[in-house]
Amino acid sequence: MTRHTGARKIANTEIGGMPVRSLGRELRGWARERWISLGVLVMLLAALQSSAAGTAAPGHLARQQPCAGVLNGDEVAALPDGPQTVGQRLSHHPDLGRYTCTLTRAADSGGSVPWLTVQAVVEPDDVEYALREALQDPTRERWLSLPDTLPGVLLEGWRLRPAIVLLLPCPDLGTDAAGRSRSALVRTEYTGSDGTDFLGTRTTDDLLTVALTATRSTAELLGCGASPLPEPTTRIGWNEGGVPVAAAATPCAVIVPELPAEAAPEGWRIREASADAGPASFCEVRAPEGGSLLVNGWFGGWSESLRVALGQWSGVFGLPPAQQRELTADARQAMATATCDGEHALFQVRVHDRDDLFTETEIREVLTAFATDQAQRRGCTGVELPQK
Repeated sequence: MTRHTGARKIANTEIGGMPVRSLGRELRGWARERWISLGVLVMLLAALQSSAAGTAAPGHLARQQPCAGVLNGDEVAALPDGPQTVGQRLSHHPDLGRYTCTLTRAADSGGSVPWLTVQAVVEPDDVEYALREALQDPTRERWLSLPDTLPGVLLEGWRLRPAIVLLLPCPDLGTDAAGRSRSALVRTEYTGSDGTDFLGTRTTDDLLTVALTATRSTAELLGCGASPLPEPTTRIGWNEGGVPVAAAATPCAVIVPELPAEAAPEGWRIREASADAGPASFCEVRAPEGGSLLVNGWFGGWSESLRVALGQWSGVFGLPPAQQRELTADARQAMATATCDGEHALFQVRVHDRDDLFTETEIREVLTAFATDQAQRRGCTGVELPQK
């Protein structure tokens, strides 16, 4: 559960159209009220002084130095709504390890609406909550793996805002009171003016560029001490309709031998977002006649509480806690666990939209193949499979 404190929250402010003098006073009030990154404050005040006629022209500062310099103006301008930016809202809580910036554009009905949001957290409770919210239900969304084993995923889905989630270790921040290592989770969320839930190929790559800059900058701002993320050498792979299992030259290929015989000439098709890094892995096997099999891996302490939640979905709600945590398998789902870098990892195979695709034996075989292979790829130990 996310930690709450009684500390008064720093007020959000919208930049664009506000008199310079008023905004300058507000920024100085921030500094008196709570420590804020000196670099952010200096950049904001410098940009204000450069504005013409004593006021900040609408969107000028937000386009020139988006998120007070945390983002790159040229990279943001490459997104479809970048040139239409009219303002930005900033919130920085160094003592809580949180940072949020939202860029806004003009709304058709007047006023402004958010179109790009960067959220960063480092406290384990906040990170675990954000990961559960983003990754616990792949039936609502699709995941795409990021290139070059970047530690994260791209999320898209019906009535969901497309987002890129990246997770970095924070060696300079140590551990919390419970001994959990701190990490920086940075979510870069996009809401296009056309209202679509899915990104085009070019927009996806442009959003990844923005997300990488956001992750590097906010991790540094929050004192993370993480190694710099590399620039990707390849594009995000698109696999919209899946590929025949014979062509699945990815980590998902390990489950192919465990699938039942093909039931139609077009056969099974695999869509995947399974990488060797990051907080999650995912394979979806689509049946020729409809329905699919979701094969998931979740890595980190947050997956331990997710295990109970998924167990409740599987029909154990109301049982004693010890029984809720048992690893079970049937013809609809199965779960396994492992230990990766000293933290919990969870694997699940789950049938979606159909109940007659697989037998319990086939579900167990797919789970065993995937969990064993993922554990080997990530250096995990102690793979535990369902015993009943």
